[in-house]
Amino acid sequence: LLNYLAQDKSTTAVCIYVEGLKDGHAFLDAARKVTRKKPLVVLKGGVTATGAKAALSHTASLAGDGAVYKGAFLQAGCVIANNLEEFVDFAEIFAKSSRALGHRVGIITNSGGHGILASDAVEQFGLQLAHFDLKTKRKLASLEVPIHNPLDLLGDATSEKYEAALDTLVSDNNVDVILLMLLPQTPRLVAETLLLFIKKAKETSRKPIVCVTSGSTFAEHIKLEVEKIGLPCYHFPEEAVRAIKKLVDFWARRS
Repeated sequence: LLNYLAQDKSTTAVCIYVEGLKDGHAFLDAARKVTRKKPLVVLKGGVTATGAKAALSHTASLAGDGAVYKGAFLQAGCVIANNLEEFVDFAEIFAKSSRALGHRVGIITNSGGHGILASDAVEQFGLQLAHFDLKTKRKLASLEVPIHNPLDLLGDATSEKYEAALDTLVSDNNVDVILLMLLPQTPRLVAETLLLFIKKAKETSRKPIVCVTSGSTFAEHIKLEVEKIGLPCYHFPEEAVRAIKKLVDFWARRS
């Protein structure tokens, strides 16, 4: 399957769950063929004694030493997920994001709290908050919004202000990845307009755009619509930044 998916042009990322391997050398050869072209996310089951025992009764697979497997996966260039939540999160970003060319993150938000938490996560995961260039600062000043990163549009942000901010960061060469966070239930945002400008940005931007929306049933609806557009969208800032870190690291190893 790995040999096939490595060649399949319609597959942008591969994700596998592993309990045990009978032929480790064959697996590593196939895994390297994949990772030379596209991400391979791996989740290993049976990394504890209890889990290994369960794996044996589940598929009669000898789970083996978790540390040995981890070393082999890293050697083959795989992206390692530690749990099912990370597995799904990494699948989402690799399947829907363009290549990351650097680790500088530009944040747009209408929630100050989300912006602070995202900033914390950026530093904790070893990324960097982008320093906006002079042209960006001038344009942001004309929008009467703060000109520093994270870019907090405040709770009265309009859809048009979001669009202008996103267009500005798409054009800023100091920004490698855009983290677009929005609470769509605030009164001045129009959902249809939001989705239109997000779709436009997806079609025109060469840099990854990762979204976060949370807080209500309506926000969940917007999340699903953003995913239909083809962008990764998460519930919380920390999980989005964690996924961005994996995206950045994978492409950095291939630059």
